[in-house]
Amino acid sequence: MVSCSYRLLSSGITGRRQAENPLIALSNFAEPPLFLFPETLSGHDIRQNTDEGTRKIMRFSTSFMSSSGSLFIVFFLVEVSFQALPIIWAFYAINNLGWNATTIGYSMAIYGVFIALAQIVLPRHMEGLFGSKVAGIAALSCVTLAYLGLSFSSNETLIWGLILVMAAGTTIFPILQAVLSRRTERESQGALQGSMSSITAVASIVSPLVMTQLFKAFVGSDPIFGSVSWPGAPFFAAAVLSGLALLIYARFFMSARTTATNHKEHEHG
Repeated sequence: MVSCSYRLLSSGITGRRQAENPLIALSNFAEPPLFLFPETLSGHDIRQNTDEGTRKIMRFSTSFMSSSGSLFIVFFLVEVSFQALPIIWAFYAINNLGWNATTIGYSMAIYGVFIALAQIVLPRHMEGLFGSKVAGIAALSCVTLAYLGLSFSSNETLIWGLILVMAAGTTIFPILQAVLSRRTERESQGALQGSMSSITAVASIVSPLVMTQLFKAFVGSDPIFGSVSWPGAPFFAAAVLSGLALLIYARFFMSARTTATNHKEHEHG
């Protein structure tokens, strides 16, 4: 831990390579190898803890997937969709808008700032005023509309506005995480976070492969439509994914409301 932090700090401040800094080489010895520390648990305890952890994960998977599995699908679709923008943006801006590297960098910086502001300010107020259902539908609608606009527009003013709309749509992540967390038992919160991290990792593999190949198919040396180039094709695919996520999200809350109503009627009956 110590040497890793020092390497980052030293290389960032001095700008030197690690091999040129003797203190870094010396700090590597500050971390003793792990095999010098004896195991504190017996083999029986390790097996018992592992078996218990496995049972908890299986209980979480069975109970949660049966009741809220569609929300995981929404989360995956949204992850794949959102990653299209940073993956394709530079290629899109060069081909569709003629921007240079500086303008592209500033646009992504502005997008990042507005994402931070949106996720700090909007989710709490939106959920407090409208509830998770309406807030999530509004956020997913922003994403879908922004991607549709980016798919077909070449107007710079409109595109800057769509970037802001997209930033507002990123509030779906804290909203969706709050919904999932509320529907998960306290002892299963770790399993939930691990599941969401795994979905993010898979989406990080799928999205670059799909979006870059779509861009190549519609803008490359041999586009699908011949001489017609469509830089916004990956964003249209992202709009389809986020629109599908919107439908599943709305259907989930409609189904949950119907189930709750039937349950109440059964109790009164």
